[in-house]
Amino acid sequence: MISRALTLLFLVLAAFLLYQFALKQDELSALPTEAGLLHPGLEPAAITELYLKLSSGQDLQFGREPGGFWEITEPGRELARQERVAVVLDNLARAEVTPVETDGSTLDLGVIGLDPPRNMIRYGDGVGSTTLLLGDLDPFGRSLYARRAGVPGVFLVTRNLTTLLQDHAGVWVDPALFRGLRGRITRVRVDRPDGVVVDARWDGAVWTLADPQGVLADADRIARFARSLQFVEQLRVANSQVSPVTLHGHGLPTKQEVEAGDMRGATRILLEGEGNQAPVIAYLASDFLEDVAEVAAVRGDFGKVVMVDRGALSMATNAPDFFRARRVVPPVRDRARSVRLVRQDEVLLDIRRDRAGQWSFHAPDRLAGEPVEARRIEGRSPLSAWLGEIDTLEAAAFGTTAPGGEPWAVLTVTWDQAGRERTDRIEFFAETAGRIPAVSSERPGEVLLLPGGAASLVDPFQADRLRLLSPVSVSVDEWKGLVLSIPGRAEPFVLRHDGADWQGDDTLQRRRAVGFGVIASGFRGLAWEPARADASYTHRIILLGEGNEVLADLELRRPADDEESESFGMPAARARVSGYPGVELVVGAAAWIDPLDDLLERAERTEPGAAPFTLTPAGR
Repeated sequence: MISRALTLLFLVLAAFLLYQFALKQDELSALPTEAGLLHPGLEPAAITELYLKLSSGQDLQFGREPGGFWEITEPGRELARQERVAVVLDNLARAEVTPVETDGSTLDLGVIGLDPPRNMIRYGDGVGSTTLLLGDLDPFGRSLYARRAGVPGVFLVTRNLTTLLQDHAGVWVDPALFRGLRGRITRVRVDRPDGVVVDARWDGAVWTLADPQGVLADADRIARFARSLQFVEQLRVANSQVSPVTLHGHGLPTKQEVEAGDMRGATRILLEGEGNQAPVIAYLASDFLEDVAEVAAVRGDFGKVVMVDRGALSMATNAPDFFRARRVVPPVRDRARSVRLVRQDEVLLDIRRDRAGQWSFHAPDRLAGEPVEARRIEGRSPLSAWLGEIDTLEAAAFGTTAPGGEPWAVLTVTWDQAGRERTDRIEFFAETAGRIPAVSSERPGEVLLLPGGAASLVDPFQADRLRLLSPVSVSVDEWKGLVLSIPGRAEPFVLRHDGADWQGDDTLQRRRAVGFGVIASGFRGLAWEPARADASYTHRIILLGEGNEVLADLELRRPADDEESESFGMPAARARVSGYPGVELVVGAAAWIDPLDDLLERAERTEPGAAPFTLTPAGR
């Protein structure tokens, strides 16, 4: 009894599903009796067959496997323009109709363009099909007369159903040279007569070059190359009937020759997509590497010879090294956690970022504990500028043998990669023939030959360049004296605080204001730069303490002719700061040098009675 009940239940369910299917087919094929959608519930993805009668009189038959590509099956087999077919099906799903008559007794079908029809669309899902006959525009020019084959009655339908049907059959053929791939390109391979140029493969995270050797690829160049190949289109069909004679005449091999390993000097380009898609292949004629405007090509099916623009394939003419990654480390400027630089066993720099995001020195010892200047001005700080120099390190060429001996310098960077800590180590070796061999932990099997100028990252290196841009740390309470040396004045201005007032100031108190400005701003500058050995300073500001000890000693000069005269769009000056050997602070000339020069341009009155004193260095 149970088995009979289950059998009966199954039969009832099958009958119900069959009934629902029949209702849907009737709904799709029934003549509309009121205004609304032509085909309520039509699913374009379910359509697998399509036939179009174009206004030119040409007929096109399309077909596809469920979820596959649309192909033109008649009059010849070609891959169709997928987007055009999709528009036709979408228009069918959105088309709106208005009934005109139901029995076809009053309208002359010949007069309204339905006998014979101007256009026709037949579509089906492999089980049933619908044929839609399309005629002329109605008197208002907004809709088309239409009817279904075998069904009496005429209705008006949205006129965009015939928009694409006005074109000739050729525009329905996909003109792409490399066609038939969906989604992401995962492999690009180019074989030329002189060998493999590139065999790049995407592993889900990075592009690598599998041939001629396993090295890291330049992801941007490979991605750009892959995209450009997808846009290469045939200019015209050179020969639709291929044979060994026609292929050889165009400098192309036959299918049998390719299978035997003889490409007759042609270049092969292969693309693969994600999933289990079949690779797409094209062969370019033997004159591809010559200076020609167009080049003959044949796809992997050897169906016809087409002409393509050689310029659209120019990236395939590059040398193999063009596709190798040239950067030494990934970009770390905004993601670094620590940086350590060692040269010949001497720790030149060790800086680290704490959990609060603050950077500080751990080496050299004389700077240990000091903060690093990481605050940005106009998007740039000394630290970001130096890390940017690391980011821009690129190989000028590649070595074939590993450098011998110990590295001359080692740079270690720890940085955040997608929330995880990663450490990269770069080893620099002695310069040879104008190149600096380097090996990165990211690419241990490659020898990167850096340009000779890359040595400036390591030698000479001044950790002081990363110190705070506000080098003066003096409180108003401990400041008791000021010395200002200005060109055009034989003796410096000397100010002294006597416990109640300042002696040696002018009426407007402009001299003392210079000292207050230094203390209030910390003598804030714009950047540290290496000091010039021949620098000559013209202005000087000295802050003194109670016992005339030097609290801060600042010497300033305007830029030399071969130096940048502006910084961040402002006139710049250079300053030597006591306690910062080997570097100069770039400051605004309008903020410091110009006010000092102004002290000579106005009438002044010096308060008498300033006691003489001598300068005492305070070790700052």
